[in-house]
Amino acid sequence: MNKEKKSGSWASVKKDIHNKFTKFSENEIEEFNGHLDKLSEKVQKRYGYDKIRADKECKEFVKKS
Repeated sequence: MNKEKKSGSWASVKKDIHNKFTKFSENEIEEFNGHLDKLSEKVQKRYGYDKIRADKECKEFVKKS
């Protein structure tokens, strides 16, 4: 996943993350600070997904954002 900050409005991306991954608190989302490369690892832990599923979910999310 891209290690650079996602282009566009971070506020909009945070909202999208919260809508897609509802188990994250606003504080947890803020910790990403635009670095979506951390998202897959956090999804694995929070949702109990294996690495392959978490990576797939996150890649689909990034594509749509």
